[in-house]
Amino acid sequence: MGDGLSQKRYLGLDQKDYPQLVRDIKEVFEKSNIILFSGDLGSGKTTLIKEICRFFKVEDSVSSPTFSIINEYLGDGERVIYHFDLYRIKGLEELMNIGVTEYLDSGELCLIEWPEKVKPLLEFPYFEFRFHPSENNESRDLDLIAYE
Repeated sequence: MGDGLSQKRYLGLDQKDYPQLVRDIKEVFEKSNIILFSGDLGSGKTTLIKEICRFFKVEDSVSSPTFSIINEYLGDGERVIYHFDLYRIKGLEELMNIGVTEYLDSGELCLIEWPEKVKPLLEFPYFEFRFHPSENNESRDLDLIAYE
């Protein structure tokens, strides 16, 4: 992805394309432990996170932690994956109260839905998926942005 800010666009994807997408971007997980997921409700954020967890051989049921804010999964080789849903978070103070910096600094994979409020706390590198409806409205276009 290069130095600085770079972006790659994936057009016309649906969930059957996600396993191949995750295999194609596996180097992202080696460059950063922080992956953000931005998009409207129902845009596919959690579905892609489920596929990432499947890639890392998580056996637990993966679902959006809308009310618990954070789910923890165990993947292959004792890899810990933290899945955040920050939709209900009101501000930076609330993030600090749940100890978000400890998770971010843990080195473990942090998959963060609705990341707008956490961005001021992030250090480079991190990556962001932005979900957009495709022209046909039946699939999604995804932008993968590298902040390095």
